[in-house]
Parts: sequence; C-alpha cells; structure tokens
Amino acid sequence: MKLEDMLNSCFSAAHIHQTIDSLSEVIRSEMPRQIARWNHPNDIDDWEANIHAFKSFADVRADFVLKNYQQYFPTPYEAPDDTRIYPNPADQILYIEPNSSYQEGLEYQILDMLGRVQQSGVLQVDQVNELTLRFQAKGLFYIRIATLDREESFLITRL
Repeated sequence: MKLEDMLNSCFSAAHIHQTIDSLSEVIRSEMPRQIARWNHPNDIDDWEANIHAFKSFADVRADFVLKNYQQYFPTPYEAPDDTRIYPNPADQILYIEPNSSYQEGLEYQILDMLGRVQQSGVLQVDQVNELTLRFQAKGLFYIRIATLDREESFLITRL
C-alpha cells in the first residue's frame, strides 16, 4: 500500500527527526539575531522546545494516520487466492483464513524486511487462525505461507 510505504520511508519518525536536526543546525547560528530583532521566540530554550515538539509529533504521527486509515477503510487484505489476512495494518493480533485450495500441513513464517524468520508455525485450513504479534517489531514484515508445491508472501504492517 502506498500509504504504508510513505509512512515507513519519507514520513517515518526517523527520517523526520533527521530532517529537523539537519535544518535546525543550519538555522541555529541565526537564532540569536532572530530573537534579538523580533523577540520571538523568547529565547533559545523556547526555540529548542519547539524543535522537541516537532519531533514528538513525528513520533506519534504514523500510528495515528494508520489507525485512522484502518478505521475508515477496515476491509481485510484479500490475497489473490482469496486467503484473507486481517487487519492490515495490525496491532497485537493478525488473523489468517487460508483458502480451501490449500491442503493440510500449511506452514507460515513471519519474516522481517531483511528476510530473517521471526516466528513460524502451522495454520489450520478452512478456519480462522489467530497469530499474536506482540514480539514482532513495529513496521513492515512479510508473512510467507507455504506447502510442498506452493508458496505465497504477503506484506503486513505492525502498528
């Protein structure tokens, strides 16, 4: 999803912090003249407090945007074979309903963006499987569902 890509790249808290730090370093040497001439902000401490406020906003913005998006667009992710994976983005719990075309012995793996296996197990076919994500880091990850002759991967966001 384009929104998730943006929130995990150019709008990520880390990227915003880096941008704020970079710009504030450029401006910092001019702040004493700005304060002396315009009396705003009151002093350099007020200016630093404003920078901190910008960073605090960046820290919570992505979660807020994703939760609102999920509230207004709560449809589950429909995989090409009608496997249902929801909610996406997910917080603590992720539900997977495998398509009935899968046979028994359906294995899953949760992989981080570097391809490292974070969690694995077996899914039951034709029923809702509940996966706990409390140990999964926030951000993007993949779920790989595989049998001996078939494998599919799905991109999921953890809030």
